[in-house]
Amino acid sequence: MGKVLLATALTFALAAGLAAARPDQHAAAARTLTVVLKNRDYSSIDLPPTGESQGDLRVGNAELWNRAEKRRIGSFHILCALTDKGVKVQWTTCDFTFRLAGGEVTTQGVQRRASISSVAEPDNEAIVGGTGRYAGARGVARLLRSKPDKRTIILQLLR
Repeated sequence: MGKVLLATALTFALAAGLAAARPDQHAAAARTLTVVLKNRDYSSIDLPPTGESQGDLRVGNAELWNRAEKRRIGSFHILCALTDKGVKVQWTTCDFTFRLAGGEVTTQGVQRRASISSVAEPDNEAIVGGTGRYAGARGVARLLRSKPDKRTIILQLLR
């Protein structure tokens, strides 16, 4: 009986050690890609009833540049729907697509904005997938504070 308990204890200790090692393995597989959106072309679509209301849309695209803003690396596409029209803040649910060499990265999330026609506040979006080189991607897209002519987004990709 003592040997069975010892074997069981060793098995649990080994399993705990392996579980503790997993975060390091995932951290090693993490990849960060910083992109800059420039030359944004966004539109707001006012669906009935007239005036900002649930279901109104924000759609658009932008050029995607590397962190140093020296080289265009792809394009960015956005589709947001107004889900909660508050007094001081509106909430939109948004899908982003980052078209890059070798594939696409897609995100989803809920964002705060002053109005459907304004840019979102700094926030995070979940990376929910991708294609090509980014197939199965997951992680977090961190939206930094927007400037009038650009916005930086940090894609923290896990594989």
